[in-house]
Amino acid sequence: MAKVLIVGDFAPKNRLIKALSDNNTDIFGGLRQLIDASDFSVVNLEMPVTDIDSPILKTGPNLRCTLNELRPLKEVGFNLVTLANNHMLDQGVRGLKDTILNCHELGIATVGAGMNLEDARKIHLQVIGNIKVAFINVCENEWSTTHDDTPGCNPISEINLWEDIKTAKRQSDVTVVIIHGGHEWYGLPSPRMVKLYRWLVEIGADAVIGHHTHCFSGHEIYKNKPIVYSLGNFLFDKPYRKTIWNIGAAAFLEIKDADNIDISLYPFNQCDDSPTIDMLGGDNLKEWQEEAKQKTRIIKNDAELKSEFEKFSAKIGKSFVDSLE
Repeated sequence: MAKVLIVGDFAPKNRLIKALSDNNTDIFGGLRQLIDASDFSVVNLEMPVTDIDSPILKTGPNLRCTLNELRPLKEVGFNLVTLANNHMLDQGVRGLKDTILNCHELGIATVGAGMNLEDARKIHLQVIGNIKVAFINVCENEWSTTHDDTPGCNPISEINLWEDIKTAKRQSDVTVVIIHGGHEWYGLPSPRMVKLYRWLVEIGADAVIGHHTHCFSGHEIYKNKPIVYSLGNFLFDKPYRKTIWNIGAAAFLEIKDADNIDISLYPFNQCDDSPTIDMLGGDNLKEWQEEAKQKTRIIKNDAELKSEFEKFSAKIGKSFVDSLE
């Protein structure tokens, strides 16, 4: 059996900077037990790790951190970082190169970005227990992706994913696809996402795990394979904002073989009153579990899922128009 832990966005900002720079692994709180119980742990590195400050021109924030903030990930037991996300080129090509170098020097493997498209598409193969697991990492086309010989992240491409999943199936026992995409602050997937993620299962993915939305966006079991549409944040500090931003989830996969993957979701509160992780319990856990069941019910109802997304789109559209006035 292989026990794999996957968590969402790691972005050491604000209060996290000092805590991580002091190599304070206490901030991981109750999640330490899950990391210790896993054979292999994966986290999304949501910003380049570099000493340079040379932001590219883009909408949204330009993020970066230093090796000091990255080191605790290794200390606490993370083995692999996914790099395919919308911030990995925030500090240009140099920032990406520094990130890969810094991760490898610490002994943390990387997947999802590289010096060209072929490099970014490389599958990470890992023997975990007695099972060979393939990790594929992609993201939506937002500021960071490569499509040719330039450095960048692995973009979502249905054709490439079909080829890469088929390759992964030949080279491994189990294939896990990790996707950075979706709609920020929306607690459900769009109908397009559901169609895509299910199709990935149909062509061979044994598990599909998402992040990017900064909130938990629901999950389901499709054709006996787990799909999580977004885990939400792992550690991403926005001080004094007690919202869905603060509630993330960890996916714990117990893999016997490709047809026997059990998934458990462990919700937690991150960076609330302090820059730490606190596992949900008691009434808070029961409330989250009920909400998760409701999300799954909506995901399985095409008409209701479409209706909810239309409401969200109308709300977002209005905010865009209002911002232009």
